[in-house]
Amino acid sequence: MIQRQVSEHERMAFLDEHFHYEVFMLGYSLKKIIDSKRPSNRNDEALALEGFLLHARNLNEFYYYQSSRKDYARATDYIDKLIWEKVRPKKTSEIKEQEIRINHELSHLTYNRIAGDGVEKQWDCGRLYNDYIMVTKCFLDNLPDKFFGDKLKGLKAELSANTSPFNRNNMPHGLSVATDISTPSLSDTACSTFPTI
Repeated sequence: MIQRQVSEHERMAFLDEHFHYEVFMLGYSLKKIIDSKRPSNRNDEALALEGFLLHARNLNEFYYYQSSRKDYARATDYIDKLIWEKVRPKKTSEIKEQEIRINHELSHLTYNRIAGDGVEKQWDCGRLYNDYIMVTKCFLDNLPDKFFGDKLKGLKAELSANTSPFNRNNMPHGLSVATDISTPSLSDTACSTFPTI
């Protein structure tokens, strides 16, 4: 791929389309995980989990990694590196664990994949979602105004309006969650008993 300088307008358009999509799909995939549990369908659960983890990985790389490739988008393309590293939330234990597990269980076919249906295969998707929404809020709070398109303005308003990153009645972009989800931590959405991915 040709590496070139990306204009300010292109970076704004990128956030409004592609970054917005990643955040939206993280929430949408979580909703699909919850929906697939009623009644349980292991294949739908696995598909929703894989989508969720893919979008979580993309956001992780955007927020926490530098790249020598100019075509890889990073938060530091928008916020000064020293400022971002100072204000950005530290990686949570869930994010750190997710990085390792995604590489072993999703991105690559490794001998380190966890076999069976045990508790060690569970993913705390609710906590991971909350962690990424907190980093997203921080990114949007520190993003210069010149990079906000209409979708990003709407996303920031929605996230700012929620007292919790995950509100059972108001997921980002109006996604409704069934009323049996009772806490912002989403402990009942730990993604258990999935086929090895």
